[in-house]
Formats: sequence, structure tokens, C-alpha cells
Amino acid sequence: MQNTAVDIKRAFLAQIDLKVRDVNGQAGSAAHKLRMYARESFDNGNFPTRKDEDWKYTSVKPILSQQFNTVLNGEFNTAIPNQFEAFTLIFVNGRLVSSSEKGSDEKLNSNRGIALPNGVFAGSLSDASKIPALNKTIENAVDQICKASMGVFESLGLGINEDPLCIVIPDNVQLSKPIHLIYATDSKNEAAASHPYIVIIVGKNATAEVVESYLPQNTQGVYYTNTASRIFVGANGQLAHYRLQAEGREAFHTAQSTIRQDRDSTYGVYIAEFGGKLVRNNIHISHDDQNVTSNIYGMFIAEGNQHMDTQSFIDHAQPHCLSNELIKGILLDRGKGVFNGKIIVRPDAQKINAYQHNAALLLSPDAVMDSKPQLEIFADDVKCSHGATIGQLDPDALFYLKTRGLSDDSAKTLLKNAFLKDVLDHFPNRDIAAYFESHLDQKLVRNSGTKKTEVKVVE
Repeated sequence: MQNTAVDIKRAFLAQIDLKVRDVNGQAGSAAHKLRMYARESFDNGNFPTRKDEDWKYTSVKPILSQQFNTVLNGEFNTAIPNQFEAFTLIFVNGRLVSSSEKGSDEKLNSNRGIALPNGVFAGSLSDASKIPALNKTIENAVDQICKASMGVFESLGLGINEDPLCIVIPDNVQLSKPIHLIYATDSKNEAAASHPYIVIIVGKNATAEVVESYLPQNTQGVYYTNTASRIFVGANGQLAHYRLQAEGREAFHTAQSTIRQDRDSTYGVYIAEFGGKLVRNNIHISHDDQNVTSNIYGMFIAEGNQHMDTQSFIDHAQPHCLSNELIKGILLDRGKGVFNGKIIVRPDAQKINAYQHNAALLLSPDAVMDSKPQLEIFADDVKCSHGATIGQLDPDALFYLKTRGLSDDSAKTLLKNAFLKDVLDHFPNRDIAAYFESHLDQKLVRNSGTKKTEVKVVE
């Protein structure tokens, strides 16, 4: 008999309870407090159904119908194209296996994190809590997390997670290189599940870049990545947050990012969704003070029977703030895309500038795009716009390129590339943009069956 959602929830709750009881001397710690709150949130929540408005176009039944296992061992052997200079941490099946600085053969604290300059910390939350200089910062962040609502997938992952990853950029520190978090799954012929959980704290007047890459060890295996991040950007702080999702074609991927910003801060998230069979990405940004800037720039390609769902919510609660959002996608075969973006401008949030747009290329009669940009404005002195465009390749542009000697496939690939590279142009770090572009080129070349060529059009 097929398990019901109640049975599945009960089984997950039993796994969380094992973690709660196995405190291993950490009772009262920040990590244990988070796990206890996650347990309570998961117990009080339910897995979403299509009756829930935000899940109307995405069913989680394909995820819940699988039997996933925790696979403890695994090796990392994935080639990383066009890698950039960074402090790098590599996780396999959710566990840290290596950490280093590119250009050095020495692995730095591979079991606990990575040594970074100027008091920057990147390692487990439990280890961060033991550092006197970070203790108060960690406690404040944990208290804020435990006062906010937590969805069922985030609470599930936090409840099962071994120990959340914690990144702290102290006040007035400008980190010289990005921190690159590489997550890979080695399923060993099992349907593996991992639950990466990340807490990022950027202090006052601090600047940092964090890159998350989700990569497969093989393209065929069925596995599940359930990731969540809680991000705090202090006054006048700046964080550029990059997320590359290039999972295997049979993988499931759910992600939740929750961001709180203080006065004069800037947060930007730059997203590429290329892999996975069913993908759900939630982004929730709160403006907790004035003069805050938030940017969301994302792209996706859905081919075969891939399902890509992006949900965003930007809460303009304070005046004199700015938000920009652009999500672009290409849909082929039986691919399905979903965009549900909501911006709310509260009554006291005057002098707000908010821009939101979703654009998609529908290149198959069987492909589907559901787009729902939303604006709720309760203030009268604002500049806000939103919209969605869904279309096909420009036949005139296609004809022009073919008259210049390009084959039909090459011309289409070039136009698709140009359509999405509009998003890449907004990436602040050009080396990271090139890294994302290499994955984009791989995806487009595999889809078209043509080799990448350098094209020079002569008038």
C-alpha cells in the first residue's frame, strides 16, 4: 500500500527525533536550539498540495513517492569548468570532504572548514558558536531564525542536517575572494538525500561574495537535494550571492533562501537553473530598514520533462528602497516553467522603486510556462512596474543569421544564448559570470547537438 503524506511525515519526524535526542554534549547550543525549533515547525506543518496557492502548478508527490537514503560515504570527482579564484569548500552527500584556496595544494582544516583572513569564518555552526568573538553574533542570528516562520522543507532539512554551515563576515571586512560552496551527490547506486543548510552573516560595512554550485557525480542517478539558507546583511553591508544548479537529470532539488537586510545594505542573488527533474526555488527578502537594495537575476532551461519553479517575495516594509528582478527561461520538449513573483509595498514604504519582469521562450508546442508577477502597493509615492512576456525566437533574426552562413541549429543556439546572457550581464563578478556561462554553453550545446562555434557576422 502506498504511504500517505501522514505516514511520510511521521517517518521523517522519527528521523528528526533521533537527531534531537543525539545531542552529543551540544544541549543548549545554537545548533541544538535550531534543531529543536525545526522539529516544532515540521511537526506543526504539512507538505504542500496543489490546493495551496503557491504550489498550484507544482506537485511534490514525485519527491514524496521516492524512498531516499542517507549515504554517508562518497568521493568527489566532478570536473569544474572555468573555475575561478576562490576559497572553496566541497561537500559530498551533504558532508564536508575538502576545503582549500585555489592555487594551493594544501587542504585547510578539511574536517572543520577553511582558514580565511581577517577573522572570516566558514565552517560548522557548532564550531562558530565556540569562538568567543562570534558567540553573540551567532546567538542573535539563531534567535531571529527561531522567531520567524519556517516552511516544511526547510524545517525537514534543518532537523535532519548534521550541522549547518555558518559563514560570518565580521564588521568592516572586505573579503578578497569569493567563498565557493560545491555540493555534489554520490549516490552509490542508492537514491540519496542531502539537506545542506547555510547561515550567512555579513557584518556592518562588510563585503563578500558567496557561490553555491550544485553538481552531480553522474547524470543518471535519482537523488534529492533539499537546501536552505538564512542570510543576514548588516548596515551598509554588501553580499553577492550566486547559485548554480546543474544537478543530474533525474534529481530533485528544493531550495529556500530567506534574507533580512539592514539599513543601506545591498543583496543580490544571481541564479542559473539547468539540471534536475523537479526544481523548486523560493526566495524571500525582507527590508528591515531604509535605503536597502535587493537584486534578483535568474535564468533557467527546461527540456525533456524538466519542471522549473521559481517563487520570489520581496517585502518593502521601509521607505527609500530599491528592488530589481529579472527571470528568464527557455522551454523545450515537454519542459515546464513556473514563475510566481510577489512584491508588497507596505503603507509606510514611500519612495520605493521596484521592477519585476519574467520573460520566457517557448520553443515547443508541448512546453508550458505559468507566469504570475504580482504587485501589492499600499503606499502612494512609489515607482513600481511588473510584467511577463512569453514568445518564440524572432524569425527575422533567425533568417538573418542563416543568410550569414549559420546552420539552423547554430542560429537557434546563438539566439538562445543571447536571450539568457542578458541575465549574465547583470552579474557583478565577471569571472563568476564566465563560470556560469560555461555551464550555459554546455547545456545549449547538449540540447542543440551542435558544437560551440565562434561566430563573426560581417556586414
